[in-house]
Amino acid sequence: MDSTVTVVLFALICLSDVGQQTQAGLVTLRDSDIDQWVEKISKDLTDFRTKLGATKIEKAFVDRRVTSRVQTETDAGQLLQSVRRRIENLLWKSENNVKNIRIQAEKSYAKYSPQNYSCSDFTAHPYLRAAAILKKKVSPEVGATETAKTTAAPAAPAAPGSVDYCVEEATLELSPDPRLYDVETNRKNSTSHVPPNIYDASNEILNVANWTGSLDDVFIANAQKDSTLKWQYFGTTEGMFKIYPGIQWYVQTRNYTQNDMPIDMFDCRTQYWYLLAATYPQDMVILIDNSGSMKGSSSIMANKTLTEILHTLNVNDFFNVVMFMNMSIKYVSNAFNRTMLQATEMNKNTIMELISNDEKKKESERQFSPQGVSDFRLALVEAFELLRMAKNQSASASAGGVQTIMLITDSAPEDFADLFQKYNPDQQIRLFTFLIGQEATDEETVKAMACRNRGYFVQIATLADVKENVQRYVPVLARTNALLRDYFFVWTGVHQNQIKTQNPEAPPAHMSAVPQEAQTGGFTAFPPLTPTTAAARAAAANASVLPSPISTPQPPGKQQQQLRLKGDIPQHQRKEERTPEW
Repeated sequence: MDSTVTVVLFALICLSDVGQQTQAGLVTLRDSDIDQWVEKISKDLTDFRTKLGATKIEKAFVDRRVTSRVQTETDAGQLLQSVRRRIENLLWKSENNVKNIRIQAEKSYAKYSPQNYSCSDFTAHPYLRAAAILKKKVSPEVGATETAKTTAAPAAPAAPGSVDYCVEEATLELSPDPRLYDVETNRKNSTSHVPPNIYDASNEILNVANWTGSLDDVFIANAQKDSTLKWQYFGTTEGMFKIYPGIQWYVQTRNYTQNDMPIDMFDCRTQYWYLLAATYPQDMVILIDNSGSMKGSSSIMANKTLTEILHTLNVNDFFNVVMFMNMSIKYVSNAFNRTMLQATEMNKNTIMELISNDEKKKESERQFSPQGVSDFRLALVEAFELLRMAKNQSASASAGGVQTIMLITDSAPEDFADLFQKYNPDQQIRLFTFLIGQEATDEETVKAMACRNRGYFVQIATLADVKENVQRYVPVLARTNALLRDYFFVWTGVHQNQIKTQNPEAPPAHMSAVPQEAQTGGFTAFPPLTPTTAAARAAAANASVLPSPISTPQPPGKQQQQLRLKGDIPQHQRKEERTPEW
């Protein structure tokens, strides 16, 4: 660095003192000055080269008989073709892994008959709950096993009813996995996670656990055939998340005091890979009723509903938020008037922060304080017009896919049949309604609005209902995909993986393959299954970290198929088939 600075300073000095001043005011250069510059710069560059270790590098190349030659355009073309073939082969293997999972999921669900389960009927664990795993270590010295906890699972199946296996912890052998940077896993089994707001022993979850049990064989077979495969995921609309190889879920560690107990917020249905695989990209306008009747708890639940809706959007989606009150409409910011925003984390956070900051102001200074009477007709017309403009400007402010309106309100004066007939006669814009509050009125009216526009209606009575009820619109949007049997594969972008595989109580000896702080990419697929398999919506396998592909590779000898990216899916560019939604 000193030599570099010397060269720069020397050049500046020379330029300021260069030559002699002639009578005409012009500058002339002396040969001796130029010789001095050349010698000085040559010396400095030689010293700089020495400090960089160029001599040692050259010697290393000579010792290893590394030679160089002139690369021609033909050589470069051959090199690119070689790289292309290797990437295609890797992508094709990843696609094939996901396809294997999809096919098995379809077969398992098609032949499965739902049953009425009771926990007392089980003589073994219905599934391995990742949050209730007792670690069993293998002692390398004596080859024996020991349990990390004092409580162990029974050695033999107990009599029916003697043990509640829906809550009993399971013992699972976990050992450092060299493929995953020594994260402790079990390659014989997958483990499953269910969000805390869903009862993990409900009849619905037990049925899902039953028919998805056969996926373990596919996970194992994929891993044996593809040594580059890391994690494999499978998510369902009920919230069950299967991960292979099996892990212990450290977010819900049991050795915390009550004050330090962490909150497990993980839900596979809000994960980036699941959302990309579940539905087509969409344009969404969110209408929030902000009339006087929405004051207090209703306003809090409405804002929470907005937050959860935004969490279901990804960067392929576009959205905007419009509040209507006091016989007028208001965008969250004047900068966002009559436009659609890409659903990036920054844009979503900006919207939520603007609303949150407004709530902190004095009542007289607030822009979005609930007041007056809402004009539903004015708000709905604004939403339809905004989506129409987005469709006409699809190159810059539209996802080019499904268009939806989300209506958050505590009542509705009428069903606005005439308005929908005028602005949405073919029902291509889908309306989803969220009725806020236990005492909400006009339930049938609000429900009729959603049904008339191929949407879905839910009532949100308390804050605890928000997360689960908001999720219900995702499989409804995916229903058309399933009926059309439109298979497509999607590479996610770089995103933050929330799965924690390292025990927070123990210092990590090695870097985790998917720590909570890591950013990874993933390969996901949406399997349409059959018209009756809405319960088995999304399947996804997380492959190695790669950028988004340009094409989907096929096996040798088959015609290459272009990957369907945003705006390139045929169903996006044509009217959806009319299908019964209720």
